[in-house]
Amino acid sequence: MTDPADRDAPSDAELRETLDLLAEAGQLKRVPRSGWSLAGIAPAESVADHVYRTAILGHVLARMEGVDAARVVMMILYHDLSEARTNDAHKIAAGYFDTRAAQEKSVGELERSTLDLKREIATLLAEEFGRTTPEAIVAKDADRLECILQGREYHEAGWTQAAEWFEDKRDILATESAQRLYDAMANDWNTTRWRDGLKQSDRPKR
Repeated sequence: MTDPADRDAPSDAELRETLDLLAEAGQLKRVPRSGWSLAGIAPAESVADHVYRTAILGHVLARMEGVDAARVVMMILYHDLSEARTNDAHKIAAGYFDTRAAQEKSVGELERSTLDLKREIATLLAEEFGRTTPEAIVAKDADRLECILQGREYHEAGWTQAAEWFEDKRDILATESAQRLYDAMANDWNTTRWRDGLKQSDRPKR
């Protein structure tokens, strides 16, 4: 790790551009995941909601697969950043315009930035979109498995159409670890198990 004393202090312009990036990332807290509207779910989770648990899943899967967990999590944290500008497009909408081209345009803008942080993000996103490294493959599995898990949660909460997001989805997962988690999810498990166990524990009651 570089000693902070050996690094140049960021300029005022770089600080403002960094703040711009943080504000743009904050927009993802206000962008709903549009696919859930097709299942009649309202209000639906935001893109930022999805990214949070996907990052945790990425860490879990990276440990299970024995790959660089930090790199996986970093890819995930930024993988939907372009949706702050484009909004989230569900699969039907994506049939009418090229969402991949929008992502690549966003990466190109980051690559051309004078801010080192943005160029670093561009490198991570290019790797993640290309899926040519074990870390990128794990990151995509985390993205898909989180959506499957969210569909399961919505279904258990009574949104019956959400079943199509988690039923028969094992084959879209590339890694053995993600497939094993999917199988465990399908085998006598539900999304309230964690809190049901706490209710039944011997912990002192207040």
